Amino acid sequence: MEIGSVYEINPDSVTGCMKNGTGDLTLHEVDKFGKQNTAFTGSGREAISLALRSIEKENPAVTKKCLMPAYMCDTVFFPFSQNGWELAFYHIGKDMKADEKQLRYLIETEKPGMLFIHAYYGTDTWKELRPVLREYQNGGLLLMEDMTQSYYLRTEYHADYLIGSLRKWYAVSDGGFVTTNHTLYLECVVKDDTFSCKRLKMQTDKWNYLKAMQTISREASSDAEDRIRELQKIKKEYLAQNRELEVCLDRNEKITQLSKLSALLLLGIKEEECKKKRNDNYRILCEGLQNKKGLTPVFRTPDSDAVPLYFPVYMEEREKLQEYLCKQDIYVPVLWPVGKENEEYLSEDEKYIFSHIAAIPLDQRYGRNEMNRIVAAVSEYEERYR
Repeated sequence: MEIGSVYEINPDSVTGCMKNGTGDLTLHEVDKFGKQNTAFTGSGREAISLALRSIEKENPAVTKKCLMPAYMCDTVFFPFSQNGWELAFYHIGKDMKADEKQLRYLIETEKPGMLFIHAYYGTDTWKELRPVLREYQNGGLLLMEDMTQSYYLRTEYHADYLIGSLRKWYAVSDGGFVTTNHTLYLECVVKDDTFSCKRLKMQTDKWNYLKAMQTISREASSDAEDRIRELQKIKKEYLAQNRELEVCLDRNEKITQLSKLSALLLLGIKEEECKKKRNDNYRILCEGLQNKKGLTPVFRTPDSDAVPLYFPVYMEEREKLQEYLCKQDIYVPVLWPVGKENEEYLSEDEKYIFSHIAAIPLDQRYGRNEMNRIVAAVSEYEERYR
C-alpha cells in the first residue's frame, strides 16, 4: 500500500453524498476560533485573497505591506502580489520560531500594515511571542494567522484573520477557509467548479488505481505484470494531472466558492476521529524516529498533544533517503521550494531548513501498521547506508 501523496476519493462516497447530502457546512475545528464571520473558498490562497480584498474595502487607507516569514510556501506570496501588497520578511530559526528582537525591529522599521504568522507542524511555535503580537495589534497592526499546518491546534486565537487549506487535511477536491470578526465582502467570490471537477477525476482515478493494485496483489495471475504496467500508466497520468492543476491554481486570480461536493464530503467527516488518528500516528513516529543517524525530528522535545499536517524531520542526505523511501512506496514531500520572492532574504538557518526538511505523512488514511512501516524503512536505510 502506498503511503502519502495526494488524497484518493472513493467514487461511491461521491455518489452517496450527491444523493443524500444536505445542510450548511459547519466544521468544529473552524468554529473553535470563535469568529463572527467565516467563508469557505476553493483553496487556502483564495481565502487569503478574500481577506485581503475585504481589508481594502473596509479600510482603503491600509498600508499594503505584509511582514512575512522567510520560511514559507511561495504559493502564500501569490495572493499578496496579485492584490498589490508589498512583502517584507522576518527570519525563522531551525526550531521554527521567530526572534522577538528582530521581529520588533522589523515591525518598527518596515511599518507594515499586516503581520503574517504560521504555527508550524502542529506546534504553537508562537506561544512565547503571542503577548508581543497582542501589543502590536493593539497599536493597529493587522494579524493574519495561517493554520494550514496546525488546523487542530488549541491556543489563543486573537488573529484578525485566520486562514487555512482544508484540501491538505481531508479527501476533498477543493477547500479553504477564512474566519474573522471583520466583514468579509463575498461579492468578489464566484462559483466555478472547473478546478474541483478536474481534481475529483484525478483523485477517483487514484482510488481506482489503488483498488486494482490491491486486487492484483491478492491474486496469483499469469498476466499480473502486464496489468501492473497498464496501471502504472494510469498512475503517471493522474500524477501529471495533479501537477498541472497545481500550476493552474498558482496562476488563478479568481476567488472561487467551495464546491458543493467538497462541502458535502466535509459534512460527513468525523473530525475528532481524524484528530485522534493523526495524534496516534504522531506518537508512533515520535518514538520510532528518535536517535536516527541520518534523520532528526525538527522538534527535539515533541508535544504529545500535537496533531500536525506532517511529521517534520531534517534529513542529512534528503534526496537519497527520499528516493529510498519512494522505492518502498512511502512518499515524503519537501515543504517547500524556495520562491523568487524570498530567495534573497534567507538566513543561514532558513537555507538549512529549505535544503534539509522533509514532511513524513501521518494522516488519517493510515494507522500503526503504516507508521511502523515508515520507521522500519528508515531503520533499514540507516543500516544499509550509514
